[in-house]
Amino acid sequence: MDLFGTHQISLDAIRRLAVECHALDVSAVRLLIDTTVNKPELTRRTYEELFSEKLLSLAVALRTRFYQGAPSKGSEPFVGHSAFLLVSTREVIRPFTIKDVCDKIIHAESITRPLNDGTAQPVTQVRGTHQGDPWILHISTGLFCEGILNWIESIDSGNKVESAV
Repeated sequence: MDLFGTHQISLDAIRRLAVECHALDVSAVRLLIDTTVNKPELTRRTYEELFSEKLLSLAVALRTRFYQGAPSKGSEPFVGHSAFLLVSTREVIRPFTIKDVCDKIIHAESITRPLNDGTAQPVTQVRGTHQGDPWILHISTGLFCEGILNWIESIDSGNKVESAV
């Protein structure tokens, strides 16, 4: 296989990364808060590194697939319920594509996940700046991954890109 010039990213590779990110998202509280691990702070450091690595890998794989011609437009219904964006402390309500969320993940200056706030399912906070304006993308990683899996299913089935939710 000659990979010089283009990277081949299959939908199955993206599906695998989405499943891995989803599993890491839903296991966070159980593993790091409601845990029997004696020193969870050491496990937490490893978890955060793994979570960040997998989320970035998913975003890069998706962006690569979009460059290869996968449709980004029309993906809004799959992930629109999974995130919202704050720019300079004002909420921006607009439809998000999968590509939009990937762009924020790739260009993030920090990614945090408050786990001690009593929430059963933590929200990932992706932070950065654009032209001097700070922004924060609040995203339910689990819902985002489920949206990606539904989007892939719509492509695999040959259907027009429509939301399954």
